[in-house]
Formats: sequence, C-alpha cells, structure tokens
Amino acid sequence: MAKEDLEAQELYNIKDMKSFLKFVSLSTIALLANHSIAQEKTIKKSIIDDACSCIAKINYNLSKNVKNDSIKSCITSSIVADQTRDYVEQIKKSIDTLKITAKDTVLNIGDNNIKIIVDKDYDEIQSQLITDCPELKALLDINNEEHEHSYSNKKKALEFYAEGEKYYNQNKYDLALVEYNKAVKADSKFAFAWDNMGVCYRKLERYKEAINCYQKSLELDPKGTMPLMNMAVAYNLLGDDSMAIQTYTKFIVLHPEDPEGFYGISRIQNATGDYANALENCLKAFQLYDNASSPYKQDALNVLREIVSNLKKDGKISIFNAFAEKYGLEKIKE
Repeated sequence: MAKEDLEAQELYNIKDMKSFLKFVSLSTIALLANHSIAQEKTIKKSIIDDACSCIAKINYNLSKNVKNDSIKSCITSSIVADQTRDYVEQIKKSIDTLKITAKDTVLNIGDNNIKIIVDKDYDEIQSQLITDCPELKALLDINNEEHEHSYSNKKKALEFYAEGEKYYNQNKYDLALVEYNKAVKADSKFAFAWDNMGVCYRKLERYKEAINCYQKSLELDPKGTMPLMNMAVAYNLLGDDSMAIQTYTKFIVLHPEDPEGFYGISRIQNATGDYANALENCLKAFQLYDNASSPYKQDALNVLREIVSNLKKDGKISIFNAFAEKYGLEKIKE
C-alpha cells in the first residue's frame, strides 16, 4: 500500500472499537459463520405490509438520517398496531399520538393493562423488509439531499429532467439518458441530472461513461455523497479495485460518519483477501448503521459472517485471533 494510502487510512481507523464491542460480539459472529442456515423467525405478513405501506409514503428527498428515523417509526408503529389489533377502536387515539423514544420498550395503555412491547422482533422485521419491501430499497438507494447546484433554475432543463425521471422510473434507462443529456446541455451545472445520467450508464453497464458523469457532478460539489459513492461502485464493477478503494477512501475521509464508505471498502477487501482491514471496516460500518437505525446493518452483519467464514476456509483464522487479542475477545480454536 502506498504511503499516501496508509496516511489516508489512519484518518478513519476505528478509535472506539472497544466501546463498540460492547454491542456486537465477534465470537458470536464467528459462531454464526459456522451455520450455513440460520434459524429464522416467521414474521406476520400483516406487519410487513403495514410497515411497507408506511415506508412508501416517506419523501425521497429527506436526509439519510431523517429517512432512517422515519423507517424506524414505520416499523415500531406496525409492531404496536399488530399487538393492539383487537383493541384498535379503544386505543386508536393513543397509537396516533404515541411518542416512542429509545428508552421505551414496554408500554401500558389505559386502564385495561394492555402490554405492548414496541421493539418485539424489530431486527427480524427490519431484515425482512429489505427483502420483501421494494419501496424500502428504493427509498434507501436514492440520495437527493440538495446542495447549491442540485437543481437547475432553467425551465427547459427541468422539463427534460422530469421526462428523464419518467423513463427512469419505468426502467427505460436508454430513453432516460437521452432526456438527462438534454437537461445538462440546457444547464451544464445541473448536478442531479449528471448524477442520474451516471446511474443510467451504470445500469446499462457502461461504467466508464458513468464515471465521467459522476466526475462532472463532483466538479460542482466535490463532497457530493451520491456521485462519490456511485463512482466507487462503478470502478468496482469495472474491475478496477485500486481506484474503487481510492474513491471509497476519499468518501470516508469526507464523510467519516457515513457507513456506506466503510461497508463498500470492506466488501472489496474481503473479496481480495485483505481480511484484517475488511474486518475492521465492516465492523465500523455495522456500528454506524446500528447507531443510525439503518436497515442496512443486516447487510454489514452478513459480510462480517462471510469474512469470518473465509478466514476459516482459507486457514487464516489467526487473523481473527490477532484482532481478538487486540481487543480482549475470545479467540477461535485453529
């Protein structure tokens, strides 16, 4: 690794790993890696449907943190509604005005001694929504946080952009590209149009052209999370791991509290056999996802399991044990 890469890596080394390990046990992850099929709890379809319907109403243009809070509210509301289905008419007003904080785990409503566990099966529900609720994935995949050059003030550019959105939502990426291209010709500083052009090129597997679009967007906003993250993904799909890691590193330096950079780089490091760094970066991603109540924490946990599984398969469990020794964890027998 080049000296500048090492220096960049120092900027995002995990400084609070010991406190984090109070919340997640690497030994537990290792045990889970030994089981190819985990026992899964069956969640009622009505809970998933209720939560998904609520998620579908969340505004795509909200910030990532507000989206995560809104998703959490939808899930907890569906849990509460399920447990009080027989008492809906009696306590409907109570549910509508319910304010749930991180400390509320059991609620007693009215004089009927109704016990509600507001986080019952929360993680399982959240994980299943990732699979069964396309509205959730669409919400999380779109990053429309605005900056100075996000939108255009030119009428024709906005019209072309709206037409591009229509085709994009129909998965007609070639037609969407035509309209987005018209939009940036009408206004070359229209960042969202450049971003969406990049996504369309990526969907069409034209990765070099996608990267060019993201670079145009970054010229307008060098800290743009959406173009930076998608550029790293495009480099990875192009097979250029070096540039992908370099781009993820830049993302992490600019956005150290965003888990996406740590998650993305850990996947490449795992795939290329750099297990020690993959382990630390994926743990950091899991921590940040968990802190933000993001449904994507399950994806990070799955990668953690995969890393430990790969270490066992390749006879390199000593890498895990060195990490375990560093943080005072239980080692795995070699």
